[in-house]
Amino acid sequence: MNKQTNDIFSRRLRQARMMKGFSLEKLSQCVTPAITRQAINKYEKGLMMPDSRVLIALAAALGVKIDYFFRPFTVEVDRVEFRKKPKFPERMAMAVREKVREELERYLEVEQLCGCSTEFSMPRKRVSNIDEAVLHANEVRKHLGLGYDGITNAIEVLEDNGVKVIEIAEDTDFDGLSGYANSSIPLIVVNGNFPTERKRFTALHELGHLLLDIPEDVSSKEVEHICNAFASELLLPVSVLKTKLGDSRHDISLSELTDIQRQFGISIDDIM
Repeated sequence: MNKQTNDIFSRRLRQARMMKGFSLEKLSQCVTPAITRQAINKYEKGLMMPDSRVLIALAAALGVKIDYFFRPFTVEVDRVEFRKKPKFPERMAMAVREKVREELERYLEVEQLCGCSTEFSMPRKRVSNIDEAVLHANEVRKHLGLGYDGITNAIEVLEDNGVKVIEIAEDTDFDGLSGYANSSIPLIVVNGNFPTERKRFTALHELGHLLLDIPEDVSSKEVEHICNAFASELLLPVSVLKTKLGDSRHDISLSELTDIQRQFGISIDDIM
């Protein structure tokens, strides 16, 4: 095999192992007949290639087809922001990144076959606080022609406007991520195991990371608050909430909150 094929195989093997969440030792134990950890490490470094028997065994252990190992890479996922709990381990973060790469390759292949790709055109703006983020959320609503109605399908709206949205079923410590593929394709990933309301909010929170140019001296915690405010305003503008509830209330009934929840697809916690 030539060097290019060798390089593709070594990267694909590592990607498949990462997606499975296997260490080198774990993979060596799952392959039948057994392959040493050292041999797998050499495969991944491109120092040697397996024979057909070992190739079949690796594919079976990793749950992929043999041709997967030789498919050229068409996507590089870079400039990624993870939204996860601190206890979400780096090993799992790497697995998520590789799963995203794999899913996005399929996504773009389907778009190319169907001739249905869309250009990203949503406005980006420099903001430094929650008030400015809320103002820009309303500008984005106007740009998208949403008016003051609820967003029926947030993910569809994003995809129709050039954002690639991918759902992957992950551990509950992972919420989502945003970034760019091939340096220019905007990407949002949400955890498919979460309820619809949480996925909607997460997708729009991640959109905030893509559209809000926040100064580097703003703390990471405050950045999250700013993106939360952006997502909340997109889902349910403050002006709409005031129209429904008035400027001053001593109490709000559960039935009122439930009606708003159904109409705008936003959780009661986020409404409050």
